[in-house]
Formats: sequence, C-alpha cells, structure tokens
Amino acid sequence: MSVFNKVLLVLSFFGMWISHFISEDNLVILAYFLILSFGIIHGTNDLELIQKNNNINKKGFSKKKFGFLISYIISILFFSICFYFYPSIGFIIFIFLSAYHFGEQHLNFKVYNSLKWTLLAFRFFYGLLILSLLLFFHKEEVSKIILNITNFEVVSVLFNYLLIISFAYTLFTFYLKIICHKIFQSFLKLSC
Repeated sequence: MSVFNKVLLVLSFFGMWISHFISEDNLVILAYFLILSFGIIHGTNDLELIQKNNNINKKGFSKKKFGFLISYIISILFFSICFYFYPSIGFIIFIFLSAYHFGEQHLNFKVYNSLKWTLLAFRFFYGLLILSLLLFFHKEEVSKIILNITNFEVVSVLFNYLLIISFAYTLFTFYLKIICHKIFQSFLKLSC
C-alpha cells in the first residue's frame, strides 16, 4: 500500500472519529467545505481524463479544451437542476453516470484497445458492480438516504438483484471484450 493510500485510510478513520464530537450543523458546514474543495480537485481529475481520452494537448489554450470545459460545466448544471426538480430521475441518472465513472476511473489504464462499444459496456458494468457492492453492504443507510432524497422507499432485495445483475453483466462484457479483442487481433493479422 502506498504512503498516499495509508494517509487516506488514516484520514478516513479520523473523519469518522471526529464526526462524533461535532454538532450536526457544523458537520454540514464541514461537508460542504470538503465537497467544494475535494470536489473541485476531483473535477480537475475528470477533465484530465477527458483530455487524455480525447487526445487533447495539455499545454496551452485551445478551442477543443475550452469546449470540453464548457460542456462539463453545462452537464453538471443540467444534472443539478434535474436532480433538484425531479429527484427520482436525477437519482437514477446519477447512479448510471456514477457507475460508468467508477469503471472509467478504475479501468483507465488497465484495458486493452478493442471495439469501442465493448469497452464502454465493460466500464459501465464494472463500475455498476463496484457501486452495487457499496450499496449492498450499506443497505439500511442507503435506503434511508434514497427515501430522504426521492421520497421513494427502496426494498432491500433490490440491492441483492442489482449486485447479481451487475456481476453477471460484468463477467459477460469481460468475456465479450476478450472475444472481440481476439477477433479484432485476428482481423489485423489477416489484413497485414
């Protein structure tokens, strides 16, 4: 485990410990501060990924880089407004985007090139598997949060189904990626 990961682990436990000594109002203020500070850093990392995945030069200012920045900000505003006015729809969109984002973050450097749609599907279902594991192991807390946000009560068995389905589809898309990669490599060998 790297030093950075060890520091993050210690800070996580420190955060859980300190939360018992801070009033709820101060916790909300602290949460907003952390979201705005680390959220901006996370957003910067997202923009770095977008630049890398779309072969945008990091140095200097370009119209393409500016276009991605504007589309990123507009997307965040659109989903924030959607979440505010239509919380159930916003929550479902959030789950789908988070699933893909987790898969994209975890598999950014670990997957080989093949057909684009298999890569997108694999990233999505892998991310959904990671997300469903988090939801599965915290069913009660997640159900309360979803109820508070959307006024929709989630039956805990839904988390079981989500985990099973995401696991099955992750395996299926992984298998599909391997087959498509082999076919793609065979095609390249034949054409050379």
